[in-house]
Amino acid sequence: MTNSELPLASSWTSETYSDLLRAENANLARNMAAYMKDHFEFLGVPKPLRSEIQRRHWENRPRKSNAIPYINELWTQPFREAQYLACDLLKAESKYWAPNEALASLESWITTKSWWDSVDTIAVHGVGVLLQRHPEEVWPTVQRWVYHENLWLNRTAIICQLGFRSTTHTERLDEALCAHTRSAEFFHRKAIGWALRDYGKTNPRWVRQWVDAHPELSGLSRREALRLLDNL
Repeated sequence: MTNSELPLASSWTSETYSDLLRAENANLARNMAAYMKDHFEFLGVPKPLRSEIQRRHWENRPRKSNAIPYINELWTQPFREAQYLACDLLKAESKYWAPNEALASLESWITTKSWWDSVDTIAVHGVGVLLQRHPEEVWPTVQRWVYHENLWLNRTAIICQLGFRSTTHTERLDEALCAHTRSAEFFHRKAIGWALRDYGKTNPRWVRQWVDAHPELSGLSRREALRLLDNL
């Protein structure tokens, strides 16, 4: 077993993470790290086994806003499985959070140990949930992220309305998209296409008109945006 893990103060986090550590698989860890472009260290615990380990402890998980410091603690751990556990905790409890309790932590998690696997979960299941429940309180922060120098905050602002369907605020979506239509960054371009494709399931006319109005849009964003519309 590795000895490079950091000490954990809370018993739930310590017990759950210790079980993940005991399931370490060096061979799988190398493959998982390679898949994530070697941005992170892995224990090599595949998702089915990780889910099984989490279920043993899930009933005793911290609830509602009490989960936030536990997620903070998991975010400090060196192995990526700790952030996956944190993201699962976020998905379970974020609907109970208030903006003043969570927005600073959400920004910290987005900008720390950042990659698409964690950022997209936080964007949709953290920021998106808060934005839908508390739009007037949350939008000023998300609007600031639209223009931030951090690409992961930009991506979050672009995709955080995924799944909103008829409650999508199109002016806010338009602002988040327009800020990055000329970007050469893959994660911007992919996010733009994803956001448009998702909203196109609800309002294909709006999406077609938006794409037509932005000839500067990258080929990747355009293809992703229109990919499903021929079938609608």
